[in-house]
Amino acid sequence: MSRKEYPVVFRFASIKPAALSRIEMHAKRSGGPIDNIEIAHSHRNKVYVGQTFAKEMRAEIRRIKRQNLREEVAACLARKRKKDAVRRQAEGPTDPWHGNCEGPLREVVLGAHKDYFAADGSEDFQDLLTTYGIADDGSTVVNVLSKTKIAAFEKATLAFIDQYFAGTVQHLRLDLDEDAPHFHAVLMMTSQTTSKSRGTQTLLRPSDHPLIADYELAQDVAGEHFSSIGLTRGEKHAEARRDAKAAGLPIPDAQRHVPPRQYREERARRIKAHEDALTARDAILDVREMNVFLDEHRTTGALVCAESTRASVEAEKAKFEDMRSAADSLKTEASAYAVALTEGTAAVIDRRLDYQPASGDKKDGLCDGPAASEDPEERASLWQRIQPAYARLVEFAAGLFKRQAAMNREMAAIQAELRRQASVLADGHRMAKRSIPVLIQAIMDTTAGARLADYDRASFPDAWIAPATADPAKVDRELAEMTNGSLRQRYVELPQLSAPG
Repeated sequence: MSRKEYPVVFRFASIKPAALSRIEMHAKRSGGPIDNIEIAHSHRNKVYVGQTFAKEMRAEIRRIKRQNLREEVAACLARKRKKDAVRRQAEGPTDPWHGNCEGPLREVVLGAHKDYFAADGSEDFQDLLTTYGIADDGSTVVNVLSKTKIAAFEKATLAFIDQYFAGTVQHLRLDLDEDAPHFHAVLMMTSQTTSKSRGTQTLLRPSDHPLIADYELAQDVAGEHFSSIGLTRGEKHAEARRDAKAAGLPIPDAQRHVPPRQYREERARRIKAHEDALTARDAILDVREMNVFLDEHRTTGALVCAESTRASVEAEKAKFEDMRSAADSLKTEASAYAVALTEGTAAVIDRRLDYQPASGDKKDGLCDGPAASEDPEERASLWQRIQPAYARLVEFAAGLFKRQAAMNREMAAIQAELRRQASVLADGHRMAKRSIPVLIQAIMDTTAGARLADYDRASFPDAWIAPATADPAKVDRELAEMTNGSLRQRYVELPQLSAPG
């Protein structure tokens, strides 16, 4: 079976100086779209040039602008054009690039498909690197990569950058916290022109570089350079289109590069649509939280590595016996954690377990809830099964407890306001020397335990009725527009209350 070929990914993006801060912020993982990044692995990333670069590059561009202005003013004075010199000085510095330029800087991405870096099972355990990605349906994708292949790609890329872009690189880094290893670079290319009218002008003209000016040439050069590590040149789409046009055949669609930001936004929309389709028992519980134990205990990578090395373990059983035992232990631990997290969250939601806030020197934790089983052995078994994920379950239960407490406070405030309003109505009846309606008296008496009998709109044909879901502001406006006589005519006292309970 022939070996699959993987093309080298080599792309340029036109950027303006205003975008530098955003690019630097993303490089530091301090902001921007980072949903596709495993922040816990960001320490793996390597910065070769420009740990910080946005401020320095903008300062250099400002210096060039000022220098260009000085050169132009000096040229005007040398030609005895004093008015032109005064005018240019008043106008101030101008951007050192052509106005029709999309952006005078270039961001470079160099990489390959993640499968190119995939481990083939023959590597030593220490030569494996685990990365994480996100599938279209929002699930986590685990990749086990070869550090040897990554090192070869790193060496080849640094040589490529040094050979073709020396002196233009303002920022260069290798990202190892995403799905596939790849390089990012920010280039600033300058050239000088001299004329009598403007003197020596320094311009940002990336198109002067042959690889930026000719996309097909750039792909040819990259393909030839990276062939030493098994990568190939990408498909020659432009050449195929030219050949088809010359032969009078249908022209293939032009390949459109999707920018990373657009790709992430489209993937986010797909993930959101998938999540909306899921049916969960409780809207508070995030389905993806059920899988967080894989990342917290880093078991996924260990299990995948253990499975990929089983064939070699059988050949050298004595040497790798300890490694097999460790992998089995991690697998057992992961299984226990999954059971604990699944059953524990269900028990918290069902109120078989409740959150117990901290008291004195005692930390917060879980306790038996009102729906706990009456069987002591069943309760003890549940407590034993949830122990591997106890700390995580306490956090989850605490969140539910806080939300419930907030709802209780809000309900108490509503009840207090109802009692206050009932009291005002009762005072009005007393002043009019009328008996206080039973409903109003029940609202004021918080211990009455009474509840309204079931009535519908037909029970009170002449009464003014405000639905329970009515807008309070609209109800206030309607009441304000009624006269006292109208209110008195529409008021109907409830004839009875149901007995408590």
